[in-house]
Amino acid sequence: MVLPNSRHDYLPPPGFFTAMVGLQCLGIIIGVIGNIIVILYNVFAINPKLPTTYFVISLATTDLLVCCTCYPVWLIEFASVAVGESCIVHDLFCKIGFTTLSTGGALSIANLLAITIDRFIYISKPLKYPMIMIW
Repeated sequence: MVLPNSRHDYLPPPGFFTAMVGLQCLGIIIGVIGNIIVILYNVFAINPKLPTTYFVISLATTDLLVCCTCYPVWLIEFASVAVGESCIVHDLFCKIGFTTLSTGGALSIANLLAITIDRFIYISKPLKYPMIMIW
């Protein structure tokens, strides 16, 4: 007999977790390949390196670290639920996932803010931009 307030009443169907695992694997693959392409293109490009180029490389590196650290932890969590087994080290994975997501999110936001400020200075003070952005 399952009580109405049982944990099993609130779980989605098993196909949902299988689909989520597949989508997360796809997201990891696309994220890693895409960010590596962005990094390699900007590092080996012939055109001169502007401050924006370094900000884009930094953002791609941060996103690559999130794809390689945060998403696999989530993947393990979803896979353990899809299989029907509780994760043995659930608390550890929860703490690692929260820490990597918080750190990666903060770094991504900081990079986007730096790119925004860079573009604002480039548009609002085009003649002073080289002196302001190159210290």
